[in-house]
Amino acid sequence: YEEGLARFATAKYKPLGTENFTKYTHLTNYSVNKKNANFLQNNDASLDNYGSKWSLSAFYKYCKTNGIDDSLIKKRVEEVVIKTILSAEPMMVKA
Repeated sequence: YEEGLARFATAKYKPLGTENFTKYTHLTNYSVNKKNANFLQNNDASLDNYGSKWSLSAFYKYCKTNGIDDSLIKKRVEEVVIKTILSAEPMMVKA
C-alpha cells in the first residue's frame, strides 16, 4: 500500500509550556481540528493537496517540488508501521 493520508495541525508548533499553547499545535486529529478557525475542509477529492488533510502522494510530490528528499520520510513512516504491527503481535497471536 503506497497511499495514505498526511494530516496537518491547524496551529503553528509551539513547545509545551510556552505562551499561547493550544491543543491545535500538537494534534492532527480531525475531530479536534475541525473546531479550529484555521481548519481547511477539502470537499473536492480531485484536489488532494489542499486543506488540513492531503493524500500521502500529494505530500511527497510537494516535498520533491520544494527540494525536500522524501526518502527519509518514507523510511521513517515504514519503520513506524512495522513497529506498530510488532507491538500488536502478542495480542494477534492469542486471537
